[in-house]
Amino acid sequence: MISLSRLSFGHTFSRFISTAILYVALLPNSGFCADYGQGLRLFLEAEKELGYDNPFLSLPYNLLGLISKKHRTYGNIPPELLPNHSGFIKMICLMIPEDNLEHREFLDKMNQRLQSKIILQDKDRTYFRFFILPSRENLDHYSPLIKKYSQDQRGWLGLQTSSHRSLLLFDDDQRFQGFGVKVSSRHGTSGKTKRMVKKSKLIRSILVGDILASNPTNEPRYFEEFAGVIVNDEFGGNIYRSYERLEDNETAYISLRSILSVRSSGKSWLKQLADEQNMRQQEYVESIFVPMLIDRISKSIINFRLLPEFHQQNTLLVIDLQKNSLIDIGFRDLDGVFIFRSDPQNLPSSDSFSTRRDTVQIDGMYNGFLTFQYLIGVEAILSFFGSHFRSLQFARRILNTANRRLLDNMQEHFPKVRTRRELREFLQDGHHHFLNSAFSACNQLFINGK
Repeated sequence: MISLSRLSFGHTFSRFISTAILYVALLPNSGFCADYGQGLRLFLEAEKELGYDNPFLSLPYNLLGLISKKHRTYGNIPPELLPNHSGFIKMICLMIPEDNLEHREFLDKMNQRLQSKIILQDKDRTYFRFFILPSRENLDHYSPLIKKYSQDQRGWLGLQTSSHRSLLLFDDDQRFQGFGVKVSSRHGTSGKTKRMVKKSKLIRSILVGDILASNPTNEPRYFEEFAGVIVNDEFGGNIYRSYERLEDNETAYISLRSILSVRSSGKSWLKQLADEQNMRQQEYVESIFVPMLIDRISKSIINFRLLPEFHQQNTLLVIDLQKNSLIDIGFRDLDGVFIFRSDPQNLPSSDSFSTRRDTVQIDGMYNGFLTFQYLIGVEAILSFFGSHFRSLQFARRILNTANRRLLDNMQEHFPKVRTRRELREFLQDGHHHFLNSAFSACNQLFINGK
């Protein structure tokens, strides 16, 4: 396999030397404590194996990174800050008064334990913790905030997940705190110069969280984004994400993109799951993984009018560690979830929810272009498996399997959808002539439990 880091060894080495003193100070411990629970350890083990230096484990356009530096998967992110390079990072945490924030958002039913970790009450003022990833570029960009606000006396360590700007948070003694943060950063991926958490993204993530929480008995497994803050357009914001599910030591959450990596046992997750079922890996993907994925997509559309970004990084295999079996397909990154714009009156009716819904509609995020998301998600996944098995015929076969199953699932609730073309039209047009009535009937059955 070709490694981008090898192709640019001289550049990488010179950058490493120039920043070595800074990053030695910022990475106090690159090891990982053996005392952590199994769920957390397996999640981080998988996240570190995502192959950021390997364009063949990325979406096809990232293959351009072999030719053009700006198209590389990691864009302008320093190699020292890539998730599969770094260990613990000593985060900068500023205490920003609530009245100095441009915007803040909370779930309607926010976890009180996690709320206490991001909000501090001191006398008559309320402060929010604001985390900064301490690269050289970020230190320069955020220097006005660093000079203006005091830093949290409590130390915070971050461990990156699949993204350089999404981190799990630990205290100074490396004890997991049950949540993480998605930070704004001057570093971008795939040639982007910066990645900022925007107000519209924050509002959407909290809105999606409230939609999913409105009927917890049917919700999929996901990492909840329970709150967030925006400083302003220049400095972006933080989105706080719950990782309490990782404290369950009987369940593993493994990113799709990492299930082909060979583990210390000598087997990949895919090989291990297939062997447990006495199947070949291709057979397992076609007969177990793809149907479960499509069923989850269908339920998200039918029950919640949502479609998450089911691409390689955001798709999570939920594995029962006792039975060594796949039990669900989960997801993360709620700020990228598409929301069907039809029938918004049947969404939860609290005042805060309605305000967010109206804002999202103004920002143009209520849309019906779910087919776009479906094709991006499913075809990226299938091309990933297809390239792994070196068989375009296999990729085409499981894509057909996926399309047929989605059509069958949708026909159960919307009988007028008879062909793939009608399914596409149905998903693309939020004001289709039978869409609103169909969703309205479906919602009533869903809400009344009939």
